[in-house]
Amino acid sequence: FEYKFDTASFLQYINGKLNLADLQTITGINRHQLSHYATGKSRPSGKTVRKIQEGIIRFSEELHRVCLV
Repeated sequence: FEYKFDTASFLQYINGKLNLADLQTITGINRHQLSHYATGKSRPSGKTVRKIQEGIIRFSEELHRVCLV
């Protein structure tokens, strides 16, 4: 399966799993701005969408390398 989201839908989906402060750390984008994207108050530029996606991918790769003992 491949999931495709627009930015607002993804931010709403991830809410409860990661909060906006966590996403700020992962993406480098201010949580207040992320909140505006999540609610549709503003739309991210293409560059910002890529920055969010790259941050999420980096984080998922870090999680993928975790080995619990």
